[in-house]
Amino acid sequence: MASAAEQPGTGPAPDRARVGIRLLGRVEADRGGDRLELGGPKQRAVLAALALEAGRVVPLDRLIDDLWPDSPPSRATATVQVFVSNLRRVLEPGRARGEAATVLVTASPGYLLAVPDAAVDAHAFARMVQQGRAALAADDPDRAVELLRRADELWHGPALADLQDAPFARLEATRLEELRLAAAEDRVDAGLALGRHASLVAELEQRVAR
Repeated sequence: MASAAEQPGTGPAPDRARVGIRLLGRVEADRGGDRLELGGPKQRAVLAALALEAGRVVPLDRLIDDLWPDSPPSRATATVQVFVSNLRRVLEPGRARGEAATVLVTASPGYLLAVPDAAVDAHAFARMVQQGRAALAADDPDRAVELLRRADELWHGPALADLQDAPFARLEATRLEELRLAAAEDRVDAGLALGRHASLVAELEQRVAR
């Protein structure tokens, strides 16, 4: 007999362990669909810096530079360690005291956010844009339009909107916004190839207004 999670109409049970990170708007995170409280701006900045390099080690010195580009405090290292400890409690609430972390991992010479690229909206966006461009180059404008539309729907405001006081965040936001603009141009090309001139004019007018 099927479990309650497998009964028709109920759909699969949510993955309560899955962590998602959103950078295309305000910095946010969820675990199994439940929104997480990430703390103050500098703590969220640590998560953002790690999420931008998901799956790769970010040196502690770089995190300190990201948080305090001009004059780091004397206890900068200890402060970053506190931020990491706080984020670990949020990202892995069921982890027992003394048990090794599996999401925000200590890895010399710094830390690593062990989540797949697909769990970070900025990386998912870049991947779909790349796939959309490949479809356009392969003379498949239908697929290109669909991929580029889905990529644009990942945005919920200016990238890293609540971290614009941090230079690293401003640089990354500019890069992502430029990629979004280029993707919009590719989407127009794909739409023109499909003869969707009228709908494109309306969409472009809305973008100009924004």
